[in-house]
Amino acid sequence: LVDYYLSRDNQAPVHIGNSIDSLDIMANVDAFDGDYTLIAVYTDPWGHQAVDSVLLSIAHDSAPVADFDFDLAEIELGESLNVSAAGSSDDSGIVRYEWRIEGPENHTFDTAEIDVELQNEGTYNLILTVYDENGQSSTHETTFDVFRSVEGQDDPDDGPEVTDGGDSQRSSFMSGISDDSLIAALMVIIVILLGMMASRSRRDEG
Repeated sequence: LVDYYLSRDNQAPVHIGNSIDSLDIMANVDAFDGDYTLIAVYTDPWGHQAVDSVLLSIAHDSAPVADFDFDLAEIELGESLNVSAAGSSDDSGIVRYEWRIEGPENHTFDTAEIDVELQNEGTYNLILTVYDENGQSSTHETTFDVFRSVEGQDDPDDGPEVTDGGDSQRSSFMSGISDDSLIAALMVIIVILLGMMASRSRRDEG
């Protein structure tokens, strides 16, 4: 029988398995990188033991994380789609990028940043997959719509604007008369009326 122990930084050895059970060293070092001592204790059927050890240098290789800086639900037809994968990360570095645009038209790219102008309306999937040097990968994707702008187009339900020509002409005529002219005209009318009233009064007295 062989029992296995793992020790780090002069800490007490931790039993991690034996020759009967399956041994997974990486499952027992959690997320810690560094130098460990793997200790094997051999026990024969008579209880005699022998010890051996070996130094292990353990470095975890985590999978990359794919991410991009596009979070719009829709863009206008003819507008440039410019997206960067700069938000992606990996502990040992990203070595390959794969972009896919799937929808009314399809595109693929292998650069960290893409810039494309879509020519067709509809719903698209934007998919980014990144790879590290050990072939591990991660994918991030989103869905967006490309629409055609209707700004500036006439509403078909709206008919031509109808105006009252008579009111417009009267308004135009009145706007051409100044306040002073209007007052003078009223004064003339008042003088004429007073004259007519005086003349009528003299006739009545005669």
